Amino acid sequence: MSNSGYEFERETGDSLRAIEGTYVHKLVDTHAFQYCPMCEARLNIILPKQPSDYLVVYRGHPIFIECKSSRNPISYNIKYIAVHQLEDAFAVEKSGAIYYFVISMRKPRNMEAYVLRPQQLAQVIANMTTKAAVRWSEIAAHGLSLDRDMHNQIWMGWEAILNEKTDHAL
Repeated sequence: MSNSGYEFERETGDSLRAIEGTYVHKLVDTHAFQYCPMCEARLNIILPKQPSDYLVVYRGHPIFIECKSSRNPISYNIKYIAVHQLEDAFAVEKSGAIYYFVISMRKPRNMEAYVLRPQQLAQVIANMTTKAAVRWSEIAAHGLSLDRDMHNQIWMGWEAILNEKTDHAL
């Protein structure tokens, strides 16, 4: 993941922590343990895949959030969503929890982010006209938009999304 991906993950976590009464836990990124910068070597450590980047509890509801980002202003390369992530998302929702993919276009001074449930993302993938990438317009048509507070570097709109989904969940 590029630095913009880690920045987006941090911004998402900060945005969620700003909502009163929300518990936010960052799950360990398995890529963080594959290279040792001090010894300049790859490590042979086998770690379990994580179901998402964040585990959030909001109003008693467990919510999993997976953050994705791209600097491509035209489309998002779908290869960055691993098969196990989509499978885990459906399994999480089948168990009664809520799962969100949040996908961000990281164009300087024009950042956008969209929140999609697994069913919405699967629909976007099914509608793809190319094998590798999905246009931002297609993601926007199926997802809910977040607004970026440039000054505080957080994403606004999470509370409304969480309220809407938890009012009808479980």
